[in-house]
Amino acid sequence: MNNPDIRNCRLCGGNAVVIDTRTTKDGHIRRRRKCLICGYRYNTLEVILYDGKEQQWI
Repeated sequence: MNNPDIRNCRLCGGNAVVIDTRTTKDGHIRRRRKCLICGYRYNTLEVILYDGKEQQWI
C-alpha cells in the first residue's frame, strides 16, 4: 500500500489522516481517521496477509 497515514475521506473526498492506531487480538490493524476538510471520523481495518502484504478492509 502507499502511505497508510493519508487516505481520501469517505464523505467529502478530502485528505483524512490517522489519529489513532491499534492492533486487534487477531493481529489486524485498526486505524481511526479524521478528515482535514470536513472533520468526519471513521475507522479502517487492515489485515496482514501471510505473504507480508497489507490489505485494507472497510
